Amino acid sequence: MSNAVMDYFDKDDLDLKKLLSVTTDGAPAMVGAKKGLVHLLRTNAKCNENLFSYHCIIHKTVLCCKLNPNLESIMQEVIKIINFLRAKSSLKHRELKIFLDEVDAQYDDLLLHNNVRWLSKGCVLQRFFAILEDLKTFLFNFDQILTNTY
Repeated sequence: MSNAVMDYFDKDDLDLKKLLSVTTDGAPAMVGAKKGLVHLLRTNAKCNENLFSYHCIIHKTVLCCKLNPNLESIMQEVIKIINFLRAKSSLKHRELKIFLDEVDAQYDDLLLHNNVRWLSKGCVLQRFFAILEDLKTFLFNFDQILTNTY
Protein backbone atom coordinates (compact mmCIF):
# COMPACT_ATOMS: atom_id res chain seq x y z
CA MET A 1 0.00 0.00 0.00
CA SER A 2 2.74 2.45 0.92
CA ASN A 3 4.51 1.73 -2.38
CA ALA A 4 1.34 2.64 -4.28
CA VAL A 5 1.05 5.91 -2.33
CA MET A 6 4.73 6.74 -2.90
CA ASP A 7 4.43 5.91 -6.62
CA TYR A 8 1.40 8.18 -6.90
CA PHE A 9 3.21 11.09 -5.28
CA ASP A 10 6.36 10.49 -7.35
CA LYS A 11 4.43 10.16 -10.62
CA ASP A 12 2.70 13.50 -10.13
CA ASP A 13 5.80 15.12 -8.60
CA LEU A 14 4.00 15.95 -5.34
CA ASP A 15 5.96 16.93 -2.24
CA LEU A 16 5.28 14.46 0.59
CA LYS A 17 6.52 17.03 3.11
CA LYS A 18 3.27 18.91 2.42
CA LEU A 19 1.14 15.90 3.38
CA LEU A 20 -0.35 16.90 6.73
CA SER A 21 -2.72 14.06 7.53
CA VAL A 22 -3.91 10.62 6.53
CA THR A 23 -7.32 9.12 7.24
CA THR A 24 -7.56 5.35 7.27
CA ASP A 25 -9.83 2.51 8.22
CA GLY A 26 -8.78 0.09 10.95
CA ALA A 27 -7.07 -2.45 8.68
CA PRO A 28 -3.63 -3.62 9.83
CA ALA A 29 -2.24 -2.65 6.41
CA MET A 30 -3.14 0.94 7.28
CA VAL A 31 -2.43 1.29 11.00
CA GLY A 32 -0.02 -1.57 11.74
CA ALA A 33 2.79 -0.58 14.13
CA LYS A 34 5.62 -1.82 11.88
CA LYS A 35 4.25 -2.33 8.38
CA GLY A 36 1.17 -0.13 8.35
CA LEU A 37 0.87 2.72 5.87
CA VAL A 38 0.84 5.40 8.58
CA HIS A 39 4.02 4.06 10.20
CA LEU A 40 5.79 3.77 6.85
CA LEU A 41 4.81 7.31 5.88
CA ARG A 42 5.98 8.72 9.22
CA THR A 43 9.37 7.01 8.99
CA ASN A 44 9.98 7.86 5.33
CA ALA A 45 12.54 10.64 4.89
CA LYS A 46 10.47 12.24 2.12
CA CYS A 47 7.43 12.64 4.40
CA ASN A 48 6.40 15.16 7.00
CA GLU A 49 7.48 13.74 10.38
CA ASN A 50 4.54 15.52 12.07
CA LEU A 51 1.98 13.64 9.99
CA PHE A 52 -1.43 13.43 11.67
CA SER A 53 -3.28 10.15 11.45
CA TYR A 54 -7.05 9.95 11.72
CA HIS A 55 -8.94 6.73 12.11
CA CYS A 56 -12.49 6.20 10.83
CA ILE A 57 -13.74 9.79 11.09
CA ILE A 58 -16.97 8.94 9.30
CA HIS A 59 -17.79 6.17 11.79
CA LYS A 60 -17.53 8.65 14.67
CA THR A 61 -19.85 11.04 12.86
CA VAL A 62 -22.42 8.31 12.30
CA LEU A 63 -22.18 7.22 15.93
CA CYS A 64 -22.75 10.81 17.04
CA CYS A 65 -25.88 11.01 14.89
CA LYS A 66 -27.17 7.71 16.25
CA LEU A 67 -26.61 8.78 19.85
CA ASN A 68 -28.39 12.12 19.41
CA PRO A 69 -32.16 11.52 19.75
CA ASN A 70 -32.99 14.93 18.25
CA LEU A 71 -31.18 14.11 15.02
CA GLU A 72 -32.81 10.69 14.84
CA SER A 73 -36.30 12.15 15.32
CA ILE A 74 -35.67 14.67 12.52
CA MET A 75 -34.53 11.86 10.24
CA GLN A 76 -37.65 9.82 11.05
CA GLU A 77 -39.92 12.78 10.19
CA VAL A 78 -38.09 13.39 6.91
CA ILE A 79 -38.37 9.70 5.98
CA LYS A 80 -42.09 9.74 6.82
CA ILE A 81 -42.67 12.74 4.52
CA ILE A 82 -40.56 11.26 1.72
CA ASN A 83 -42.44 7.96 1.95
CA PHE A 84 -45.74 9.88 1.84
CA LEU A 85 -44.63 11.64 -1.35
CA ARG A 86 -42.72 8.87 -3.08
CA ALA A 87 -43.39 5.39 -1.85
CA LYS A 88 -47.11 5.34 -1.08
CA SER A 89 -48.44 6.60 -4.42
CA SER A 90 -46.87 6.62 -7.85
CA LEU A 91 -49.36 9.32 -8.92
CA LYS A 92 -48.26 11.60 -6.06
CA HIS A 93 -44.65 10.93 -6.95
CA ARG A 94 -45.20 11.82 -10.63
CA GLU A 95 -47.06 14.98 -9.63
CA LEU A 96 -44.22 15.95 -7.30
CA LYS A 97 -41.62 15.49 -10.05
CA ILE A 98 -43.69 17.56 -12.49
CA PHE A 99 -44.17 20.29 -9.85
CA LEU A 100 -40.45 20.43 -9.01
CA ASP A 101 -39.64 20.69 -12.70
CA GLU A 102 -42.20 23.49 -13.19
CA VAL A 103 -40.86 25.58 -10.32
CA ASP A 104 -37.29 24.96 -11.48
CA ALA A 105 -36.28 23.48 -8.11
CA GLN A 106 -32.66 22.65 -7.39
CA TYR A 107 -33.52 18.92 -7.59
CA ASP A 108 -36.25 17.21 -9.57
CA ASP A 109 -36.91 14.41 -7.08
CA LEU A 110 -36.41 13.25 -3.50
CA LEU A 111 -34.10 10.41 -2.55
CA LEU A 112 -35.36 7.37 -0.68
CA HIS A 113 -33.40 6.52 2.45
CA ASN A 114 -31.73 3.13 2.57
CA ASN A 115 -30.87 1.70 6.00
CA VAL A 116 -28.23 -0.57 4.50
CA ARG A 117 -26.26 2.40 3.20
CA TRP A 118 -25.95 4.64 6.24
CA LEU A 119 -24.15 7.27 4.19
CA SER A 120 -27.40 7.91 2.35
CA LYS A 121 -28.83 9.77 5.37
CA GLY A 122 -26.73 12.83 4.63
CA CYS A 123 -27.67 12.84 0.95
CA VAL A 124 -31.36 12.38 1.73
CA LEU A 125 -31.35 15.25 4.25
CA GLN A 126 -29.32 17.55 2.01
CA ARG A 127 -31.70 17.13 -0.92
CA PHE A 128 -34.81 17.37 1.29
CA PHE A 129 -33.75 20.66 2.88
CA ALA A 130 -32.51 22.07 -0.44
CA ILE A 131 -36.05 21.91 -1.83
CA LEU A 132 -37.93 22.34 1.47
CA GLU A 133 -39.77 25.52 0.43
CA ASP A 134 -40.89 23.90 -2.82
CA LEU A 135 -42.07 20.85 -0.86
CA LYS A 136 -44.09 23.08 1.48
CA THR A 137 -45.80 24.69 -1.51
CA PHE A 138 -46.51 21.31 -3.08
CA LEU A 139 -47.92 19.89 0.16
CA PHE A 140 -50.03 23.01 0.79
CA ASN A 141 -51.85 22.33 -2.48
CA PHE A 142 -52.69 18.78 -1.36
CA ASP A 143 -55.62 17.67 0.75
CA GLN A 144 -55.12 19.74 3.94
CA ILE A 145 -56.25 17.01 6.35
CA LEU A 146 -53.88 14.45 4.85
CA THR A 147 -51.04 16.94 4.56
CA ASN A 148 -51.36 18.10 8.18
CA THR A 149 -50.72 14.52 9.26
CA TYR A 150 -47.22 14.88 7.86
